[in-house]
Parts: sequence; structure tokens; C-alpha cells
Amino acid sequence: MLSQPSFLDDNHEEIFDKKLESFLLFIFNQPLDKAYRRGFGQWRCNLEKRYKKYQKVRRLANTFANGFKKPIRALKHLFKRY
Repeated sequence: MLSQPSFLDDNHEEIFDKKLESFLLFIFNQPLDKAYRRGFGQWRCNLEKRYKKYQKVRRLANTFANGFKKPIRALKHLFKRY
């Protein structure tokens, strides 16, 4: 078994080189939006979920704070008069 050749084809290097070349050309000839791959698997998904949750809370806090801006400005305006 050990004396048998590792590959059945004598030109296996050429075959592998062609496969590698076609694989790399497929990657690099794609438009950027199609070629983009997300990395880190589940970790990346968790980071994106955390970021989206943070953005929701931030938006809610800004909405809440913006509700107080008008009354505070009115109070400041009143106190400036006196």
C-alpha cells in the first residue's frame, strides 16, 4: 500500500494548479458586494446583534431626551429674563 502512488493521475500538479487558479479567479473577479464574506461565524453574529440592540437603545434614549429639550429651552429662556 505504501509503495503505491499517492495520486492516480500523473499530472496531478497541473490539475491542482488549474483548480486553484480557477478558484482564485472566481473570488477576485467577482464584484465587491458579491465577494464580501462575513467572518468569525457565530461570534460575528453575536457582535452584530449586540450592535443592533445598542442602536435601538440609543435611538430610544435620544427620542426620550429630545422630548425634554423644548421644555428645558423654555425654562432657560424664562430664567434668562429674570
